[in-house]
Amino acid sequence: ELAGNYLQQFETGLMTREEAAAEVSALVDQVLSAQPNHIRGQAVYIFIDSLLQSDQGDTEAMREAIALLEELVTLHPDEYQVRWLLTRLLVNLARFDRALEVQQQALQADPYNARILYEIGTLQLRLGRWTDARDTLRKSLDIEPNQPNAYINLAKVGLHEGDGAEYMRHLLKAMAVDPQDHELPGQAARFLYQLDLVDEGDDFRDRVVAVAPNSDVAYSLELQRSLALNDETGSVASARRAIEDDVGDRLFAYGSALQHLLRVAASNGTVAEESEWLESRAPGILDVDSAGASWKHRSAQFLAIDAWYTVLPREELLRRVEKLHAYAKSFGIDPLKSGQARVAYLALTGQTDNAIDTALSQVFSESVASNLAWRQTYAQAYYADVIADARVKDALSRWEAEWRSLRSQVGTYLADLSASS
Repeated sequence: ELAGNYLQQFETGLMTREEAAAEVSALVDQVLSAQPNHIRGQAVYIFIDSLLQSDQGDTEAMREAIALLEELVTLHPDEYQVRWLLTRLLVNLARFDRALEVQQQALQADPYNARILYEIGTLQLRLGRWTDARDTLRKSLDIEPNQPNAYINLAKVGLHEGDGAEYMRHLLKAMAVDPQDHELPGQAARFLYQLDLVDEGDDFRDRVVAVAPNSDVAYSLELQRSLALNDETGSVASARRAIEDDVGDRLFAYGSALQHLLRVAASNGTVAEESEWLESRAPGILDVDSAGASWKHRSAQFLAIDAWYTVLPREELLRRVEKLHAYAKSFGIDPLKSGQARVAYLALTGQTDNAIDTALSQVFSESVASNLAWRQTYAQAYYADVIADARVKDALSRWEAEWRSLRSQVGTYLADLSASS
């Protein structure tokens, strides 16, 4: 049970993966030495071992662990902890349909279990079944109202629909339930900074700093605040601190820092110098040919593509892109499943007409609220031919107007809330 508690702390950001793995491994060793057939002990061991092996670049570890946990679920269908661990690994490999089946099987035996309903609602959200997700999460909250994560996911549904006030309302509910969770105000602050509501964002950032000043979230917000203020010097300094301190990637802290440094370097013509500095702080971080790269470094390599486009010969750029895609596929993940990722790939490979069609049908059909980093995204050089299209220009103009409306809506909501309190 204590091992399971540590896993929950890892999942919610209270412990790093390394900290949780050390504690969990020690506990599970004790359990299995006393009871070798302990089902939950076996499941936790399989789960944590697969994460550690995957971190070291083992592309088969998670799939092998999934097969073992599937067997345990079949043999012990009433052991919910086993199902939960299986679900986590399935989600890691983007196998959301199978994860949903695993949870729905549990719900058949326990139809009023708030935790199972929460898991199902979260998976429906990941599958883009927004109405189903809202209904399921509300049912979960009717049974157990003190679930901050359920409110967070309802907030995401609101944001998908372009309702910024609804997003903030549910985030505030989550904070009321769990006022010590620094990531909740962190999400609010990041959202507000992306709307250039800096003073309002600062109110929530102050909560993060008060509770967890050295957290990934605090690093992430330092960078986001500088971006909202158009402070390039400050943003670069913030990003460098995150890399030097080797922060984790909660709230995209590490990834956004590396991406920002390389994008600025691409704009300034200093990609070689910046890459050398990054390698000095994290050796091998940009080496796509490294067989043993950690998942953290591999993720960073995907983010380096923007800069590589500006300096590499086309043949080498495409080789690296295909190498990274093949790596993701080796985990069973389709890197081009999201509309924006597909547009990027098509633009990079010179398939401009297809990129435009995909952008119009799969990206610009969404609300700007779900795409708040669009300015930085479409400022990258390889989108030049895409955004030159008149239809894309119209879509970008529409998003600009939506963004201004969203900013006004959220600002008014928070002002009214402050006045009423």
